[in-house]
Amino acid sequence: WPPVGSLLALDRPNVMLVELKPATLAARDETPSRVILRLQEIAGHATTVEVQAALPVRRAWLTTPTEQPIAELPTGPLRVPVAARALVTLLLEM
Repeated sequence: WPPVGSLLALDRPNVMLVELKPATLAARDETPSRVILRLQEIAGHATTVEVQAALPVRRAWLTTPTEQPIAELPTGPLRVPVAARALVTLLLEM
C-alpha cells in the first residue's frame, strides 16, 4: 500500500482549499517547484489559517488573483490571514 497522508492541511474548518495547481510559467522558475493555492473563507468570519504541507515550503507569497506576488510570507509556520468570505491566492515554493 502507498503511504497515507495529506499533501496539504488547513487548521481552520471555515477555510477551504478551492484550487491547487502548478504556478503559471510567468510566476515560476524551473528549478524549485512552485504551486498556486486558492483559499476561501466560507463561514463569514475573518480568521488566520495555518497551512501545513507534506513537503517543506521554502518560500511563500501572497499574490493577486492573477498570481502576481504582493508580499512574501514567513513559512515557519505558514499562517495566512483570510477576511470574511474572501478568496486568497498564495504562491508556494517547495
